[in-house]
Amino acid sequence: MSNLRIVAFGAHPGDPFAAGGTLAKHAKRGDDLVVASLSYGERSHSHAVWEEYEGKEREEYILKRAKEVKRKEMERAAEILGIKKIKIFDFGDSPLIIDKEKLYEVVDFLREFKPDIVLVHTDQGHFDHECAWDIMKSACRIAADLGVKTKNPPCITKNVYYYAPWSLGEECFTPDVFIDIRETIELKIKALAEFKSQKITPQLAREETLSTAWWWGAPWYPAYVEPFKSFRKPILKFLPDPLLGCTP
Repeated sequence: MSNLRIVAFGAHPGDPFAAGGTLAKHAKRGDDLVVASLSYGERSHSHAVWEEYEGKEREEYILKRAKEVKRKEMERAAEILGIKKIKIFDFGDSPLIIDKEKLYEVVDFLREFKPDIVLVHTDQGHFDHECAWDIMKSACRIAADLGVKTKNPPCITKNVYYYAPWSLGEECFTPDVFIDIRETIELKIKALAEFKSQKITPQLAREETLSTAWWWGAPWYPAYVEPFKSFRKPILKFLPDPLLGCTP
């Protein structure tokens, strides 16, 4: 089986790691992965940095420092999961606003990487998440359009999955794909704990990750599960073999 090319998008650097258990499994298998963020989360996901410098330094300095911190956090978290590539677009956050030029930048990134699978969070929990969710739906479609000209040639990106919020439940998410992450859940916890600028402590990372993964995995007890929702329902030749699991 050839290696898959997978990119996990988020509005902020920590977002893609909500799918960290699944990403770590694919990294262990030798698949080619990138975690990508549309912003640094320098305004909405850098609370510790603002608390340290606000009132002492100019806003420009705090924003620059926040970006430095967030990049390092994302790099360390990716390394923990075995992911060698990260991408931060620096589009700004709170609010994240994507114009045509920025959209085409994302499209060109997709065309360059040519992913087999794209992951992105749902539109729940934050305005920036809603924007990222909407823009990725558009970017994946536009990447195939011959009339849209970017540096790289068009590519088709059919396999798009939404990953669940890190700590929200079924009331806002109805998945149809479930991945058992028992073997990688500790790596996910360790990766999430790197985002100290968001006030995520090792204890919080462990409690939220275990409780959420257990909640989704309860029907298959004992299991820790990450759920996903497919953007386009796949057409199958036969009913899926339960012995093969849900990993694409």
